Amino acid sequence: MSMTAQVENILSNFDVSLSNYEIVNIEEKKGWSSKFLFLIVEKTAQFVLKGKSKDQLGGYLADIAISTYLKEKGFEVRTSIQTHDGKYHYIEDDIYWELKTYVAGSVEEFVNYTEDSVKTLAKLNISYINASLNSKDIHSLQLETKDFLANEDMIQTILKYKDTLKSVIGNESETFADWLHFARDEIQHILTKNTDISIIHNDLNNKNILLDLTTMHVISFIDWDHGCISTPLKDILEPVNMFYDFVLPSYNTLRSTYLHEIKHNYDLRISESELNLLQVYFYALNKWKYITFFAKLITDLGNSTNELPIFEEQVRSQLSKLKDLGKRCNVF
Repeated sequence: MSMTAQVENILSNFDVSLSNYEIVNIEEKKGWSSKFLFLIVEKTAQFVLKGKSKDQLGGYLADIAISTYLKEKGFEVRTSIQTHDGKYHYIEDDIYWELKTYVAGSVEEFVNYTEDSVKTLAKLNISYINASLNSKDIHSLQLETKDFLANEDMIQTILKYKDTLKSVIGNESETFADWLHFARDEIQHILTKNTDISIIHNDLNNKNILLDLTTMHVISFIDWDHGCISTPLKDILEPVNMFYDFVLPSYNTLRSTYLHEIKHNYDLRISESELNLLQVYFYALNKWKYITFFAKLITDLGNSTNELPIFEEQVRSQLSKLKDLGKRCNVF
């Protein structure tokens, strides 16, 4: 069966009337949240068809719960379409297929964002946060609750590879494990000042942010697969770290513009130094996931695949970016 015939068969199981439609294969744009991705263009509407593996089902269910909640709050979001038998997915060959409504907009690299784009990103982010801020009803959605504190397992994972990493970055793994212990206590202290909780997106990279190309304004967040209940400070700071990673020459301007708009619409209730520490802390958690991933490759593969120099460079690069951000934020 051709891919087109397979997709047509999958579409026939969903409770939506389609005629004269086109299947646009955008599989090359698939992300962590899907194995297959198609755009279905019909005369009067468009849809997104995603195929996911069984281990992605938890994220898929979170996305449905959050999208339904946000739609009821008046937001323009992608929502799932049921199958003829009342389910939100169709299973074929161990792939979970979901069909969602389409939200018009473009995914753009952060380098293409204007200062106005960044302002609208901040406003929309706070709008999403305010929709569920400290609301008791969000707990009925059965979403995971996260505190983003570095647990002992993560610290022990870092220390597990200290010998492997020693020849690449010296004793930095032990130094940062100690710092995470210290920072974790500080983060807990900061979160006693801002005890807000809300639904957060938890994956605010450019691929999950849609812009109107005419105005370059941010209009929607998509793919809430990683959504959870947590401190809104995580979602607030995630784009700032993305600016640092991907538009470093404009980082200071974009960060200042974005945070000014955030503070105009939301009471952070923490000091600038605490905000800086929180930003670096979230960034450190992310970077050490990458570092330990490559440390595992070095341990398991060595140079058997002739990629050892690449693995080692990735470790050095990730650590260098983290230390530079820490210096910029006067954290370490």
